[in-house]
Amino acid sequence: MNWLKTWTIGVKSLMLKPMQSSLTILGIFIGVASVIWLLAISQGISDVYQKQIEDLGANNIIIRTVKPSTQVTSENSGPMPYGVTRDDHEKILRIPTVTDAIQIRELKRSLYFRDNHIDGRLVGCTPEYS
Repeated sequence: MNWLKTWTIGVKSLMLKPMQSSLTILGIFIGVASVIWLLAISQGISDVYQKQIEDLGANNIIIRTVKPSTQVTSENSGPMPYGVTRDDHEKILRIPTVTDAIQIRELKRSLYFRDNHIDGRLVGCTPEYS
């Protein structure tokens, strides 16, 4: 079958059922317009939030440590310490572009007061945190 014959059969089919053809064209148009509209809205929302994050600046960095799954032991002193130490904190403060560094220790603990019990976070920090 050649292209001309295929084209004429298609046009004749569209002419035989004009209401069905019109509704099909309308459905395709609405579907394409909806997809374009959703993409435009999502891009606009993304731009707004990226601008807000950009306005905050990238001047806050949080370093979190995770306890190793297997405890490595030293031959002389028992368990090896992990995490950011006070010496590490001093080294971070000596970096020229760092304006301030604050030490915070956060632990998940069970807290008790008289007969009350709650699972919560215990946060300890230096006076500079305020």
